[in-house]
Amino acid sequence: MSVFYLLLGFILTCGGLYLLTLHFYASKYGFHTLGIVTKNVGKWGGSGETTSYLYYPLIQFVDQEDNVLELRLDIGCSIPLFIKGQQVKIVYYDEKIHASGMGWKFLYWAIFLVGLIVFGFQTMLIINSDFIDTFLNWRELIRLAS
Repeated sequence: MSVFYLLLGFILTCGGLYLLTLHFYASKYGFHTLGIVTKNVGKWGGSGETTSYLYYPLIQFVDQEDNVLELRLDIGCSIPLFIKGQQVKIVYYDEKIHASGMGWKFLYWAIFLVGLIVFGFQTMLIINSDFIDTFLNWRELIRLAS
């Protein structure tokens, strides 16, 4: 039993659920269009103690009012995922653009399901271990001591 894997499963489950919900609302209420990658913009980013150089695509598209907009897609990677001139399916929702297509939906479902499996497996290990009995015995010892 590891608390790390329990937390990892919980974070992946919640993160996958968040991405699925965001994708659902963006797909349902957003403006679907095709955009063209104009360039990849590099930016230093970090999490915790590590920093890395990430590439974000700038995508030019026409919105529902026929305005030409160019926005950054918030999907960064150390290797550019998109090349200049590539057409990308996007959804314009809430003043942001979101990647669209079945591949992204499969990725979000995979994150959610992997998190659910890890969290469920770790929970099952906790239930079947002596952890609960030990915890209950500590409560009994504290109750007797007071």
